[in-house]
Amino acid sequence: QFISKLTGKTYVVSDKVSGRATIITPGPVEIKDAVRILGSVLEVNGYTTVDQGDVIKVIPIQGARREGVEVLPSGTLPSPDSESMVTQMVTLRHAPARNVRAILVPLAGRHAYVTAHNETNSLVITDIASNVYRLARLAKRLDVPGSGAVLEVIRLEYAKASDLATALKSLFSTRGPAAAKGKAPV
Repeated sequence: QFISKLTGKTYVVSDKVSGRATIITPGPVEIKDAVRILGSVLEVNGYTTVDQGDVIKVIPIQGARREGVEVLPSGTLPSPDSESMVTQMVTLRHAPARNVRAILVPLAGRHAYVTAHNETNSLVITDIASNVYRLARLAKRLDVPGSGAVLEVIRLEYAKASDLATALKSLFSTRGPAAAKGKAPV
C-alpha cells in the first residue's frame, strides 16, 4: 500500500504472496529507490513484479515468465536497478547464439529462461531486469569478430607443412584484382 501511494500505480498481489520483511535504511529513501528496494525484498523471498503500465502484478517468481512480462524493444537494455521480470532479445553479429547461450545459462538467475534463436542469431532472455541487463551486456562483449571461427588441426599425410603453407600463401595472396575482390587467383 505504501509503495502504491508513492508511485500512483496499482499493485495487484497474488494470493500466493505472503510474508513480512524488515527494511533498515540509514536515512530517507527516494521513490525510485523505494520501488527498487521493494523489488529486492520480493526477489529474495521468491517473488517478483510484472509491470503492465499502471498496474503492477506481484507474483511468485517461479512461472512469472508466463505472466505477460514486458518485452523490451530491440536495441534497448532494461534498467540495471529494476527487479521486475522482463524479456529482452539480443541480436548477435559475430558469435553464434548457441555458443553465447552456453556461457550465459550458468550465470542466469535460477528462474531465468535463455534460448538461442539460430535463424536470426539472437538470444531471448527472460529474467529479473537487473539480471537481463547484466547478461545482455556480457553477450554483447562476447560478440566479437572471429568468435564464430572454427580452428581445426589437419594431419598431413602426403605433403610437408612448409610446402603446403607456401602454396596456400601464394593461393590467397593479395596480389592482383581478383584477390582484391575476395577471389583466389587461378
